[in-house]
Amino acid sequence: MAVTKEGVAGKNACKDICKTQSISAYACVLLLNMTISSLLYSFAKTTAPSLNVRFWKPLDSWVDISVLMCWKMTELGIGWFAGYDSYDMGALTLLSHSPPLYLLVTFYEMAPTVMASFLLIDIFVAYISFRFLRSISLAHTIDSHQNLSSITNSQILTSNVIQAYLVICTASLYAVTIFTAYRTFLPFYLVTYFNNIPNITAVHSPFYITQFPATLLLGLAVKCFVFTPSLITPDLNQAVAHSKAAMVPRILHYCMRGFRPWTRVIITRTITLMFVTGTNTFVQTHFAVKGVEFTGALVYSALWTFASGTTGLALGLIAVA
Repeated sequence: MAVTKEGVAGKNACKDICKTQSISAYACVLLLNMTISSLLYSFAKTTAPSLNVRFWKPLDSWVDISVLMCWKMTELGIGWFAGYDSYDMGALTLLSHSPPLYLLVTFYEMAPTVMASFLLIDIFVAYISFRFLRSISLAHTIDSHQNLSSITNSQILTSNVIQAYLVICTASLYAVTIFTAYRTFLPFYLVTYFNNIPNITAVHSPFYITQFPATLLLGLAVKCFVFTPSLITPDLNQAVAHSKAAMVPRILHYCMRGFRPWTRVIITRTITLMFVTGTNTFVQTHFAVKGVEFTGALVYSALWTFASGTTGLALGLIAVA
């Protein structure tokens, strides 16, 4: 009996150590992310005055600052404790940070180069802060794996034709969703709840010609974040060192234990994508852009949340087929 108690105590001690190490590593990720982000944004705005967007809301309220800081901590915490690697965080950052910047470019006359600069900084910071402290998962190193025959669905992961099809499919869903919003409810909310918006002529532009190419990046990011990890078997995923920190998926997987493993991965990552995209879009739109009312930010973020859910659903149906 004494051996059993010692064994249980040893297992509990190991769990406590892993938990403590994971929390400590998250604190390092948070510090690293904020430090690099502050340095890069300060340098960019100093060397390129055009990056100072006139429609940014000045952060002169502790409430606004606290909300933005708390959301940044939550966003990084979700990525870390969900066990995401640097590629996952880069893709998630692209998907969740694009909507607010897209709003400024399309309706607030912000230069596309400025948007690209901000987005590249955010993606780089998210990628590099996770890359230093977490190894890349097998799903994102499939091309360099020595024995592809031992990996389930390796042909799908290495087929350029299938990967291109997935990117075009998800990009088309984003384009159709936004185009439908342009032609239905979005103009009303832009005029009513986005005060001082310069113009909304973009809602009448030929969307498929002018802006569809940009959605290809979103399609690539969704494929990387949602679809690719679902094709790796759970046994191989468990071999990755960072799986010990994947607390969030464990909870969601337990709630969906009746589904197949790849289905659980798609569902959990789609839910994560919807939550992070919707929340970040709302926070950045309402608290960082001048004149955006609560209702307007809520509707705009709901649009992108729906688009994220639609692409996740489509990828799930493709995986079933």
